[in-house]
Amino acid sequence: MEEYPMIVTGNFGETPKGKAPAKMLEKYICANTVLDQTAAMDQHVYLPSNGKLKVISSEKVFNKTLNTAGIVLTVEVTQ
Repeated sequence: MEEYPMIVTGNFGETPKGKAPAKMLEKYICANTVLDQTAAMDQHVYLPSNGKLKVISSEKVFNKTLNTAGIVLTVEVTQ
């Protein structure tokens, strides 16, 4: 699947320095690190390290109704 632009997201229940994120970093880039306010969040956004996807911006957002935070990511895709 490396040739396809794919984004893996979710709440993995641990910081980006945990065991699962360390395994993901073997083939993916963690987009959380783009911005300090999203770096330590439990929500993770991973992009393949094939160079087809480039993170433009990352923003922490808060949903008052669900009382939870998330990440809005802007990504540039090169085919």
